[in-house]
This record gives sequence, structure tokens and C-alpha cells, in this order.
Amino acid sequence: MNAHFVRITTGLLCALLSAPVVSAQSSGDALGSSVGLRVGYFSPLGDWAQSPVAPSVHLVGGGVAVELDFDFALGERWTLGLEGGYADLNGSAWEEYAARFGDRLEISGTFIHAAVLLRPQLLASAPNILRLEIGPAVLFASGEELFEGRTYPYDFLGGTSLGVQGGLEYIRLITESMALSVKVSGLYFPGASQHASATGKAITFVPVTAGLRFVL
Repeated sequence: MNAHFVRITTGLLCALLSAPVVSAQSSGDALGSSVGLRVGYFSPLGDWAQSPVAPSVHLVGGGVAVELDFDFALGERWTLGLEGGYADLNGSAWEEYAARFGDRLEISGTFIHAAVLLRPQLLASAPNILRLEIGPAVLFASGEELFEGRTYPYDFLGGTSLGVQGGLEYIRLITESMALSVKVSGLYFPGASQHASATGKAITFVPVTAGLRFVL
């Protein structure tokens, strides 16, 4: 975790706690079907992003994350979520390392994920709602390095991988049809990182996002 990650998380929590609230929903305290849009930051976990030639340096690191989901009510306190997410990989650490040896590199990479999530509500007492999420996920990862006018794809970020997503979302109602939310998720994709010189490593990362949820 870095300083940006801590500052963003702290700011999101402060914004939630200072928001106006409503005392109840027309359909009860439990949250029904809704649409959510969030932005934030993601942080990689583990050694999957380490350079095989300089293990102390990460080829890519955390960056901006965006999530969109559609949530369908299954019962009084259960919903089924269809989520899509985008994350921009930051290659500045590897670019700075290469610059020390006189090389100029430009790194780019993205994570796109989709997940089907079962979401039981652990706390449903307006204006506060807390819920868990768990379900299968798929990751589409890509990355490349531009060096001396030539582009080299990153083999360890190629292809599609299956994994699992879990998380916790805190929702604070501000009207009967709109809420603020903060969500912390963990995504795990075994064997997704395939360096040519090493066996597959699991790609694991943690997005922390906040935004609006619109109750349908």
C-alpha cells in the first residue's frame, strides 16, 4: 500500500460520514435492485509484478480504478450483482529504474474484469447498509513496453484468466433513491501471470472505490 492509497481511502470515508442521510426507504431498510458507479484506486498484492531481472522493482503498479455494476434483488436482504471494472496500471517504477541506466521506456497496461457476485446484506438499518460479496470473476490483462520506437508486449499480462472476487461494501443512503458507497474488494486469479522465465504466479489486487448507487 502507498501514500496515495491511504489518502484516497481516508478521504472517501470522511466524505461518507459527513453526507446527509435519510431515515428509511419506502420499501424498508434493505437495499433492493440498484445501479452503482464508483472510482478509486487499486493496489497490487504479491510478487506477480516483479521484474525477473530486478526483483526489487515492479514492472507495473497500482493506479486508477473504475467500477460499474447492476444489482438485482433476490430477496429481502440478498442481491445478485453483475460487475465490470477497469484499472490503469502504473509503470513509473520500472521507467525510473531504466532511466538510471540511460534507457527511456514507456509502460502501459490495463486490467479489465467482470464478475457475478452474490451479495448478502450483513447490516440493513437505514441510513447504513453493510454487505458482503463473493463470486467468480474473469480478468482480461494486457501490457506493453515502448523502447526505441518498438513495442514489446508483456507476456506475463497476456490472455484471459478465471478467478474469484470477494469484498465488502458500505452504503449510506442520502435519499430514498440514491446512496453513497465505499467498496473494498480483493481479486485473485491463480496462475494468471506467465513470465517466460518463470512458472505462473497468481495475480492479486485490491481496488478501493467510492461513488454513487441509484436505487431502482
